[in-house]
Amino acid sequence: MNDMKYDSPELLQKALKMGSIYPGKDWAKGYNFMLIKDTERNVPLLLVIGWNRDQTKMEAAGFNASTGEYIQPN
Repeated sequence: MNDMKYDSPELLQKALKMGSIYPGKDWAKGYNFMLIKDTERNVPLLLVIGWNRDQTKMEAAGFNASTGEYIQPN
């Protein structure tokens, strides 16, 4: 927890500026978040999860929760 400097509101704004994530309308409404430990990079990873523009595929943007840096999720 001490490693986390960024929270979901700040990282949601970054994900929205990237322009590839949209809120869910039916199932998984809005945006969802997942906090995990990226064991390959040894960093806390916060995923912002939403949908593509057509609402046909879930999309995710990953961020290092310590630095706010974008990390492509695996």
